[in-house]
Amino acid sequence: METPPEITPASPPPVAVGRRIFLGLLGAGAGGLLIGGKLVQEPKAYKNVSTMPVNLNGTDTIQPRNLVFRGLERFRYYSVAPVPSYRAATWRLRVGGLVARPLVITYTDLYTLPSVYVRADFRCVTGWVVHDNLWRGIQLRTIFQLAGAQPAARFVTFTSFDGIYRESFTLDQAQSEHAIVAFELNKRPLPTEQGAPARIINPDMFGYKNLKWLGGISLTAKRENGYWEQKGWCNPLIGSDFDDCA
Repeated sequence: METPPEITPASPPPVAVGRRIFLGLLGAGAGGLLIGGKLVQEPKAYKNVSTMPVNLNGTDTIQPRNLVFRGLERFRYYSVAPVPSYRAATWRLRVGGLVARPLVITYTDLYTLPSVYVRADFRCVTGWVVHDNLWRGIQLRTIFQLAGAQPAARFVTFTSFDGIYRESFTLDQAQSEHAIVAFELNKRPLPTEQGAPARIINPDMFGYKNLKWLGGISLTAKRENGYWEQKGWCNPLIGSDFDDCA
């Protein structure tokens, strides 16, 4: 059985981003546009993603390729609330809603449940991108199978333990083979600014849909809008024509 590593303290905290700052970032972004209350981007094919199983006995040979981010090729960190603190020993991910078996997942469970590597670019709706990241995580569809998703479930709500941020996917989006609860980036535990101890990663979605500091997953019959959707934005998919928001 793999032993979870110790989590090291974080580097500088993320920036708190409100609605006005977020709109300013959109205005400055290379690819992001604001049209009729929708976040949109020039449609592009998005195929740079692959998913690989993790060998839990520690003998896998998959390695990160993008260890150093230089110049503009780096993550920008935004947060709508103060960065939350946590302890690995007491952190819990609670899975509920329309499921037969509500789950409580611990930090140790992250390293004992079947997991995958997802190699993909990370794209922000404001225009910047970091290419070729190697994420490790548990596929959401694995979690739904363990919990016993009920037939009435059509959407998934993710909540952050910052107490404010939330996001939602359709069930189909959440069951993509590369939609994961990520707990490592480039073969290291997530740092705090990346949402430690666990976050959502789905390369089909823009960065703001990839919720950090994950504390809850709930399957629902109706969509519970995310933080920005509650303020009037839609749910765009990368590469879509944005005529109908997901």
